[in-house]
Amino acid sequence: MRYQYADSERLRIRAETHQQFTVWDDQGEGAGDPYVGGFVRHVQPAPGLEVLDVGCGPGTFHLALSGMWIVGLDLSMGMLREARRLGTRCIQGDAQRLPFRDASFDRVT
Repeated sequence: MRYQYADSERLRIRAETHQQFTVWDDQGEGAGDPYVGGFVRHVQPAPGLEVLDVGCGPGTFHLALSGMWIVGLDLSMGMLREARRLGTRCIQGDAQRLPFRDASFDRVT
């Protein structure tokens, strides 16, 4: 992940990619997306579950998990700002060094 932020050209490419998919999601086209459906089937949502979304990006999947307590983890503060707009609790961190104790969540994505 840090490689993708290593220099301005890599950062520009990553930012453009995020912008493309964030705009796509903002247009409401993500609702019928097969990736969202697969994600939801994987999580097996139930009210009150505590879910850690590692690499949450802008929180694209969080609306599909309403009713659950979600914590988004991402290295990018820009992505976390977007996810926070959805009311998600967000923490900046590295997926290789999770800042949580084992078994802190019911589901990890």
